[in-house]
Amino acid sequence: MLVKLAQEFNAEIEIALDGKKVNAKSIMGILTLGAEHGAVVKVSAKGEDAEKAIVAITQLFGSNFNEPRIHPVPAETSGSENAMLVLVADDER
Repeated sequence: MLVKLAQEFNAEIEIALDGKKVNAKSIMGILTLGAEHGAVVKVSAKGEDAEKAIVAITQLFGSNFNEPRIHPVPAETSGSENAMLVLVADDER
């Protein structure tokens, strides 16, 4: 999704993590970056559509990559050996 979005812009877009930079238009580059959930990445862009690209990528990250946000809701276990976790999807996208 990120690569496809980046390819829409006439700009050189890089994503960096821990000093390693990759081309945001390269799926192999993104995969080799090894960014895990919660990682802080830096996105930079140069070129005609640089500002538009940064805005669009910021929106993509802000929307949780268009996935629903899951909120854990603790459930009563009453000291039994059974445990339960309820996940509630937030439809705000």
